[in-house]
Parts: sequence; C-alpha cells; structure tokens
Amino acid sequence: MANLASKLQGLGLERYHVAFVENGFENWSTLSKITDDDLKELGVKMGHRRILQHEIAAERNKAAEELSSLQNGGALDETLGFREYTRRFLAEHVRVVPEDRLDILDSEEGNWQDFLGKYGLCPSLQVCKLFWEGRVNTYVAERNSTGGLINQSARTFYLFLKA
Repeated sequence: MANLASKLQGLGLERYHVAFVENGFENWSTLSKITDDDLKELGVKMGHRRILQHEIAAERNKAAEELSSLQNGGALDETLGFREYTRRFLAEHVRVVPEDRLDILDSEEGNWQDFLGKYGLCPSLQVCKLFWEGRVNTYVAERNSTGGLINQSARTFYLFLKA
C-alpha cells in the first residue's frame, strides 16, 4: 500500500496533498472514493482531475482483474489454514514475525471465511494479501475517525507491516 503523499507525487499531484488530508481524504483508499464534485470544490484543476480519475479507474480495473483471476484459478494450496497463509504473507513483507503475536490474528478467522465466501475465492497468498489490505484499510479508517484503536488484530497486522 502506497501512502497518499507518495502516490500523489507519482502522479505529479502532490500540491493537493494538504487539501485532501484537511478534508478527510487521508489515504489512497478514501481518496479513491472522491467524486468529481468533491475535486471541483477542492479546487483541483480539470486536467489534474482527469489524471486522478484515470488512476482511480485503472486501480479499480486492476483489482477487478486480480479478483477475476483469483476466482478462475491461480496457485492454491487448500490444505493451508488462514494462520499459515498469514504467516507466509508476513514472511514476504516483514523481517521478523514474533510467534506470540500471531495468536491475536486468529480472531480474524471468521472474517477470512466470510471474505472467501463473499467473493467466491479459494485460499491463496494473493487472496490473503487482498484480505489483509482490506482489514488494515478498515482499521486505519476507524482509527482516524475515532482517534482510538478499534480492531486489535488489524492493528497488530498493521504494526507488523510498518516494522
């Protein structure tokens, strides 16, 4: 997950970062839901609105293609459980994963099963990545809106990724 400042910089739109954050668009996930009217109200130039809208559309298409490819196959090992997928995913992104901290992630097992069922997906490392990105985005949004720590397992995972 790229942070908002670097994403905007990559698009040449870093001048709008402060305005977006001041108006509640604090990460790419929330900014990707912005409307054209919102952009106009924030004073984003027409050409810059098109650049941003194009990037949002491209990312949505990419996510849809990834979901479609995951639904139609991919490298699967259905014998692995949620915890093992999480451990393997973390191993790719984090240097050290303390075993005693992984227990808290077990509370996400039900959400994992719901996620698989909702999208008709089979377990895989790619699906695990999509699942945790969604959970962490939810955690960050909840944390930002309430000023508190809401979802302990997503918080733990977020801290793993930030380590």
